[in-house]
Amino acid sequence: MPIAELGLRNDENYYLYHGKERPLAVVKGIGSRWLKPNQDESLYLCAPIFSFKKGHSEEFRIKTMGFCFHSLFYLPSDPNGCTEEGAVRFELIQPIARKALGNYLKGNQSRPVALYDEAYSLFANHFGRFVFGRDLDSTICEQIDVYRNLIVEALAQQSS
Repeated sequence: MPIAELGLRNDENYYLYHGKERPLAVVKGIGSRWLKPNQDESLYLCAPIFSFKKGHSEEFRIKTMGFCFHSLFYLPSDPNGCTEEGAVRFELIQPIARKALGNYLKGNQSRPVALYDEAYSLFANHFGRFVFGRDLDSTICEQIDVYRNLIVEALAQQSS
């Protein structure tokens, strides 16, 4: 529907999506010159973080922790970050304009939180496998594979 205040042209439509506001993992900042050729627009590639629900089995949670799903990265709960355990969903990555991002609340100030260096290395390599289908750092990916195999073996023994 054309709305004069939005400055839309006749061939443009306004869509409003109503949904749940959720935390995001910012994967990368990118610049775009779509609106103005001489000025960068700040965009960020973001992956949503979903919290586990009652319907998710314990096995599903454990497999997510164990890197068994290429499109999921496990995040434990933390009082200074995501207060519920959940998973970053790589398959739902999308670009979001900086002005549309709210900061995650931490303490008294509104500011983003970050992964520890070790967790970021795991995140980057697991994400690299999802996007590129190859290892970014072979040593870290080897450790991920060993850990995944231990998880799978333990689950198999538990179900026997």
